[in-house]
Amino acid sequence: MIQWRLFGVLLVYVVLKGAGFPAFEVALDAFPVIFLSAIRFDIASILLLGYVFFSKTDWKPEHRGDIIAIVGGGVIAFAFSTATWSLGQKMTSSALSGLMTSLLPVLTAGFAWLILPDDRLSKRELLGLLIAFFGGLIILLPDGAVGTDARLVGKVLMFFGVASSAFGSVLIRWARPTLPTVSQTAWALFVAAGLLHLSSLFLGEPVSESTQTFESLFAILFMAVLVDSGGKIILFWLLQRTSPIKINLTAYVIPMIAGIMGMYLFSETLSSM
Repeated sequence: MIQWRLFGVLLVYVVLKGAGFPAFEVALDAFPVIFLSAIRFDIASILLLGYVFFSKTDWKPEHRGDIIAIVGGGVIAFAFSTATWSLGQKMTSSALSGLMTSLLPVLTAGFAWLILPDDRLSKRELLGLLIAFFGGLIILLPDGAVGTDARLVGKVLMFFGVASSAFGSVLIRWARPTLPTVSQTAWALFVAAGLLHLSSLFLGEPVSESTQTFESLFAILFMAVLVDSGGKIILFWLLQRTSPIKINLTAYVIPMIAGIMGMYLFSETLSSM
């Protein structure tokens, strides 16, 4: 029963994660890339902090593990990963962004090998992930001259986003936080939102030139409420119950969802990567 429950939660997580990539591109037509991510996390953190307050859920991080989990999630897995990944997707496509997630499992396994002895893979399992990893690296190869290929820069940025997401999830698992999942997620999103707003200001993004449309506003609400609030609560919940390597194996399914929705919404093809 527990295994089926985990499977069902993982399935919801995969669908939300995959749908988030094309939704991001819809909103990207109206807002600067880092500011867009900051707004998403603003809405998500306000919703979750409001829930924590009104439901009288324990909200105060009192233990070392709680602080590490909030920092690992807010700074590394959410803020840095989202910033680099979003900038990279802006230079490429949602289909490629989904494919880049295929690098998550082996990077997660590598970080877990260092700090999570109980979650280490066997040599055979690690060999299988390494084959997938080198296959995923092929998509980083430039299509033309390295010095002029903006898509290559985008791919490299997304690689750093994938790596930080993997490390952040392992760090959260290692921290063993005691704070309720909703409270952890709310604080991590709050921290990430603040850092992304500072990054947007530092980069001088033209926020005043944003042109909102019904589609872009709907995409932001979709990401904030479902992908960010719901998806990240699920992530923290899963990390308390299973290995981050197993969670990130869903990365091999996510590209199908992102690719199909990207082709449907934007007429993207694999050649556009």
